[in-house]
Amino acid sequence: MRKGDRALSSAVLVAVVACLLAVPIALAVGAATYTSAAARLHARDDGKVAVTATVVTAPVYDSTHHHYTATVRWNVGDRMREAVAPVGNFVFPGAQARVWLAADGSPVSPPAPPGSAQLYAVGNGIGAVVVIVASAWIGVAVLRCRIEHRRTERLWQQYRALIWSMR
Repeated sequence: MRKGDRALSSAVLVAVVACLLAVPIALAVGAATYTSAAARLHARDDGKVAVTATVVTAPVYDSTHHHYTATVRWNVGDRMREAVAPVGNFVFPGAQARVWLAADGSPVSPPAPPGSAQLYAVGNGIGAVVVIVASAWIGVAVLRCRIEHRRTERLWQQYRALIWSMR
């Protein structure tokens, strides 16, 4: 077996081991991502309360926050409150809309949908697998190209020597 073939087979073996280790690494990345995302989302959404409000103005697209906002009015105890809050784009003045309030009573964005932390974790785990597998096989491909390039150069040197010896 030639030296280049031995190097290539060793590189393929290392790549296969790296690909097999990608699964537990992805699980660890996913678990860490889930833990941090769940804590971050819980801290962000803790204390938010939903109230039903009446839409006063037509919704307007807020390009800085990428959602629709409208002036809404709702009752808090015996007081009427009014503020600009995030709403859907299909509401109209006089319609009822769900508005989320922070602990201080100011309108805020709705809480993250259920499963957001899981989606972050799965996405990062898949990303880790893709990076590890792609890196391993790109490394093998680069090594294979270098070995083939050296073989081709050696063959050309032999052909050149043969051609020059015939003159």
